Amino acid sequence: IQDATLSMSLKKHMANYSTVRIFGSLAYLVALLCNSVVFKYINYQILFLISGCCMFLAFAFLFSLDKDYYDEKRDEQEETKEEIKEEKRSLFRNRAFIFVLLFNLLTIGSYNVNSYYYPMYLNLLGILDTTYSLFTGLGVGVETIALFLCTFIFKKSKSYKLPLLLGGLFRVIFCLCVTFIKDPNVLIAVGMVFNGIGTGL
Repeated sequence: IQDATLSMSLKKHMANYSTVRIFGSLAYLVALLCNSVVFKYINYQILFLISGCCMFLAFAFLFSLDKDYYDEKRDEQEETKEEIKEEKRSLFRNRAFIFVLLFNLLTIGSYNVNSYYYPMYLNLLGILDTTYSLFTGLGVGVETIALFLCTFIFKKSKSYKLPLLLGGLFRVIFCLCVTFIKDPNVLIAVGMVFNGIGTGL
């Protein structure tokens, strides 16, 4: 919902999504680097409290969005029920939409499952929480660079498919790393790099 809202707002101002999204990655990177230090001194309850306060501030900022733009869109979208049904039917007859829908279902679905089990697996291999947070910061740093590259890839290829396919490929490589690399230090370093590239693209 947040990404969709951001995309709609940026569309009015003719701004590129990746140029704004990159600030989210940078903030995440800073938070992870801080966590790698504060884990030793602050318990998890305090960290969750800080996270909740930051999320509350983020929702408060939503009220600063351009309300007139959404009122205009609402006026434009006053259609009959039959017109809305026809739009939905035509959407599912669009091959490009079906491709993106299935692609996101498979890649984002598998990525979310991996993101839950990957830290637990690394913990079983002896990787500490502070080390995991530090290397996750490495992955987010790589993701930030990949976001920059994504813009150039799109400009050269003139297609959204290439970044999507490359991102999916790097996530497949990440899964293969988890499957076949047994050394935990190599796994966390190499895995975070490939995962960061896949997420950024």
